Amino acid sequence: INAEYMGKIKMQKLFAYDTMYDNLFRMPESMLPPETLYRFKPSWEEDVFSGTDRLIFGGGVKYCPEELSGLQTFFKFLKAKGLQLPKELTLPLVLRFLRSVKYNNQETYDLLTKYFAWRATKIPLKIDSGLADIFNTGFISLFGRDRSYRPIYVVHPGRILKYENIAEKIAEVCIFIFEYVIHYMFVPGKLENWTLIIDLGKIGITDIPRAAMKDMIDCLQTYYKGRLCRMFVLNASALIYLLWKIVEGLMDVNTRNKISLFYHQDPSELKKYIHPSQLMKCHGGECDPPEHYWPPTFPPGPFRDNFIADHSTVEEFKKEIIDNPQLMPSPELGEYVRTQRTGKSKKGIFPHKEYLLKSRNERRNSFNSIIPDTIAVSYTHLTLPTSDLVQISVVAVSLKKK
Repeated sequence: INAEYMGKIKMQKLFAYDTMYDNLFRMPESMLPPETLYRFKPSWEEDVFSGTDRLIFGGGVKYCPEELSGLQTFFKFLKAKGLQLPKELTLPLVLRFLRSVKYNNQETYDLLTKYFAWRATKIPLKIDSGLADIFNTGFISLFGRDRSYRPIYVVHPGRILKYENIAEKIAEVCIFIFEYVIHYMFVPGKLENWTLIIDLGKIGITDIPRAAMKDMIDCLQTYYKGRLCRMFVLNASALIYLLWKIVEGLMDVNTRNKISLFYHQDPSELKKYIHPSQLMKCHGGECDPPEHYWPPTFPPGPFRDNFIADHSTVEEFKKEIIDNPQLMPSPELGEYVRTQRTGKSKKGIFPHKEYLLKSRNERRNSFNSIIPDTIAVSYTHLTLPTSDLVQISVVAVSLKKK
């Protein structure tokens, strides 16, 4: 309930909608990042990077010398040229665009300017009956997570063949679902990407809704750089499969490794990246198709085969939270830790000034003493004899509201 309450506050900034579309903004518990995600240790070779493509940019992740030099050079370029960008600019965002144009400063500035101008016209996104109708077709939906907890988009182009002049609406639906996932399902430093499955259903090459698919891909490539981890195209017709084999040889290695096209709808390679418990039966998994397309369905785990090796212990996780407050399952507790590290606090929220005077090691020891045994919140002190961070966060939220 508290997660849904917090989500609605953020939605008001992203989407403009009438109460009749409240169903689009329901946030099932299965949508929230699973508890095990917060203890997940991303692999540098497979999760932080994929080949030479970086996948994780935020959450205090380490940057390479080339990336640090590129960032420094870009900000010197802005200063020398007297150029400015909106205050919403962040280092991860800059690095996403810098890497996409191989550290060309002028192109990066132009792309960022275009990006912020685009967001100014599109956000908040207006929700109307047209978007709701597209969702009901099942053209694009969310179902399951891959082995690194990334949410999976499932696209069925054949389901919109009977509709006309809907390319613009398709683009808006994609913006909606992309923004929804970024703001409510991602955990910076742990999860920042998605996986895409396109099921062509054997439709012919002339039947593919090219305008709608082009708008979706253009939106993804232009404004959501570095978000796509892998794309699987299933159920391709014989002609499409043949053309792909010709084009595949002309692609660079990174792009070729990111996109896979199959003649069948349930290739075994899919299970290398997605656990069968997260796939529908039609794609070789264990799940029945969802009864409705939105709100989305996320089956319970397992997500990975080797949990112990890929996840930190509780003690390791507690230390990690100090350095990366965004890993805290609750926004309120994340804000609490963040204010302790920066010395900045919102008026009336967690006024623990003595905590700010302590050194980093003292803060870590003090924080370890707070969790899991007790936690102090504003206006009152509450002893909570539990090690469950989720339970603690619920208490903190409810007291703040009270």
